[in-house]
Amino acid sequence: MKRYKENFDEGKKRHVNKEYKELYDRRQRLQNKLDKELTKIEKADINKELEEINRRHFSIPCLNPMDESFKRIQYVRYADDFIIGVIGSKSDSVKIKEEISKFIESKLKLELSNEKTLITKTTDKAKFLGFDIRVTPRSNHTKRTKAGIKARNFGGHVRIEVSTSTIQKKLVELGALRIKKYDGKKV
Repeated sequence: MKRYKENFDEGKKRHVNKEYKELYDRRQRLQNKLDKELTKIEKADINKELEEINRRHFSIPCLNPMDESFKRIQYVRYADDFIIGVIGSKSDSVKIKEEISKFIESKLKLELSNEKTLITKTTDKAKFLGFDIRVTPRSNHTKRTKAGIKARNFGGHVRIEVSTSTIQKKLVELGALRIKKYDGKKV
């Protein structure tokens, strides 16, 4: 997988989103205009346009999330289970699955389980070691960082989740939780 990753990965970083850059440049030009002597009406018009640009500007990512010149593969293994994360196209994922399957069959004399070996869209949950793994979908959520700076969160963050039923089963197994039925409801 290390060699496969070296051959697969492309690009140093994603390219800047063209629409984002155009809006940024337009905003800078309008900011510079505000520094000049203008009438109140002209300033009001520029401020109104700036508000619209800022609204659009903050609703799109600064880097192109679909940059075809940027590809990555991540591989995680535990015992005989593994998961492969791909930044690339679905056809890349299909090709990777086929090549890995051929390698496992020819070199290791093993077979991949068709029921377990799936290509999953990142926003859908993938099961791995009893956990649900997914990538957060795109959003225009803003928050304050630890440094107090307002930052945008466009998603793309990997999340590891555990279902409530899995937690309940484990707590019952450890003797830390008892579930009883009262009036037909679990309590």
